[in-house]
Amino acid sequence: MDQLFRQFSAGEITAVVRVRALVVRVVGFRGYYIPGEERADVVQEAMLQIWRAVSATGFSLNTSFEALVRSITYRGCVDWMRRHRPTQAIDPTMSSPAVSPDEEYFQKERTQLGGRVIASLRQPCRELFRLFVAEGMSYRQISALQGRSVGALRTQMYDCLKESRTLLNHIRDRVQVARNDPGRSR
Repeated sequence: MDQLFRQFSAGEITAVVRVRALVVRVVGFRGYYIPGEERADVVQEAMLQIWRAVSATGFSLNTSFEALVRSITYRGCVDWMRRHRPTQAIDPTMSSPAVSPDEEYFQKERTQLGGRVIASLRQPCRELFRLFVAEGMSYRQISALQGRSVGALRTQMYDCLKESRTLLNHIRDRVQVARNDPGRSR
């Protein structure tokens, strides 16, 4: 049996001082980032845990006493780090900046549906959407380009939007039927 263990268990001051010095060395390791003012508390807690371990009924030393002291002290340092790690409250209303796989799929599906709707529109509607949306032109600029009144363009835009909604609903219905009956062709 380890002599240091017997002396420590008997409460000999020299053994207690040696064990404390070992604990202080472990706690002082820079990798634990324990500030100087906190180290005394960590050392004290480790010493208490060591004393409780060796005083427990039925305790038997399976390894060297130094290994036991180091193990208890390491765990104390890790526990201190866990309690003092920097944390920030998470705002529950904040969503993840990353796009979820579902959202990515739905964005792709919306883009495909939009492309199908645009491709199915009459040429004058496609041209009006291109000028207004893609080119960013105002009704006044488009009217000057095409030699038409702003009111006529607004009416045409209303009709084109109505037509695109009808086409979108028709395409969605066909896609839904195809999903419900995979054997049926689109």
